[in-house]
Amino acid sequence: MSTTEELIIKRIEGAMRGLRLGTKKLEDLNVNPLLDRLNTLNKFTYKEMDEKFEKAVNDYRNKLDKQKAKKVW
Repeated sequence: MSTTEELIIKRIEGAMRGLRLGTKKLEDLNVNPLLDRLNTLNKFTYKEMDEKFEKAVNDYRNKLDKQKAKKVW
């Protein structure tokens, strides 16, 4: 049986995977409430997941910037 913490982590990781694969847009994600809930359960895991999510968002934005640059040329 999965704990609440494990389920939240799976949902956050799924959102990051969707960004990486391009199947989800940043606007479609609703990760902040999940991160807030994780913060109440386990601050160390929250910090780790928050850093991973921020990296995924930055990678997503860089990917979009590169795609826009290609369209200009």
